[in-house]
Amino acid sequence: MFVGMDFGTTNSAVGLVDGAGNARIVSHSRPDGAAETIRSMLAFDRAHRDDEGKLAPLVGHDAIAA
Repeated sequence: MFVGMDFGTTNSAVGLVDGAGNARIVSHSRPDGAAETIRSMLAFDRAHRDDEGKLAPLVGHDAIAA
């Protein structure tokens, strides 16, 4: 499995290629439905923690909303 990432100025995307050479773009959940790109935004909020209490990043639209 190979992974390719495009960190664009406005949008980012992740592509996968399996051992047989089949390629696909990873789908991301967004407020308006699934999409092949996600907004290039990352934020950290001290109040946003994972199940273990560790600081967890906000990504894409969640980061923009924060």
